[in-house]
Amino acid sequence: MHQPDLHGLLEALAQKYKLRYVEEEKRYTGLHSAVVIDVWQHGKSVYMYFFSPTAHLTDVFLEKFKGFSNLAQTAIPVEWLQWRSLGESTLDTQGCLLELDPARLAAISEDEFLGAPEAIVADLHSYGAALEPPDCSLCHSAKSTYPLFANYGYQFACQQCFDKLRDFAPDGVVKYDIPIRWKQVAMTLALWSAAFTFFWGLIQQGENGIDGRFLLVAPFAGSIFFCRAVGGAAQGMSFSLRVLTVTCILFSILAGNIWGFHTAVLRQAEITWAQAIELYFTAVIPDPQGSAGWFLLGGLAGSWVGFGFLKKQNVVKYR
Repeated sequence: MHQPDLHGLLEALAQKYKLRYVEEEKRYTGLHSAVVIDVWQHGKSVYMYFFSPTAHLTDVFLEKFKGFSNLAQTAIPVEWLQWRSLGESTLDTQGCLLELDPARLAAISEDEFLGAPEAIVADLHSYGAALEPPDCSLCHSAKSTYPLFANYGYQFACQQCFDKLRDFAPDGVVKYDIPIRWKQVAMTLALWSAAFTFFWGLIQQGENGIDGRFLLVAPFAGSIFFCRAVGGAAQGMSFSLRVLTVTCILFSILAGNIWGFHTAVLRQAEITWAQAIELYFTAVIPDPQGSAGWFLLGGLAGSWVGFGFLKKQNVVKYR
């Protein structure tokens, strides 16, 4: 094709495979022979993603898609297919991506462009893709007719559930309440507070001290993991739980600092815990040359980053 009309091509593709247009995402999506087809344009390139929850493509990736015999009989080389990663280390073994940049689009005809999904879907069927659409993810009874992308994965909806979803949340956002698992939260806060305090105080017990750069990084990194653990235990989230989590983090840092300060002073003179606590708040923290304030700032910075793990998890966006 010479300088193809991408809008016209995508409209023709959508009509042939009965794909619906998602206005917000500027893409076309639908089910064809029980396989999800998700198509979008980026710049002057067209991307087609194919997915089936029952497909098993690990061997295909190792063979570089040589087993896709139906696609191999078209003008589109199997080498144009590629796998995708989910996150940083997980391979998507249930789908594959076809990228058609301007050079590739120019090398094929419109009919070959429109026929590519049919061939790829047939190849997916030979690698485990179901021939019948899955049950609706919402009612779990009727067969699905629409794919939905929600919770970072593909879900499926029957016509009735899809219509209800569009009526209930036309903007594509569904809000619902996830109860906070307070028992798990209490145990996590207690264990992590004790562990954080112990570790943070322990690394300050050496007679020769420790690299100051590590002392600055440790509260930051520890706070992030602290927040992540609490978020995973709680499932649900609230403002009060966020405040409680940050309070526990700062308390752990303060307790560890006081332990380290008490040990340091003991090497020179006798001092009680009460005296150490009083001196810490009246002399150590206000000291402009000291590092105690930086430790607390490191904890606050780590908590700020860790807030990403304490976000409300009761909002689902779909398309």
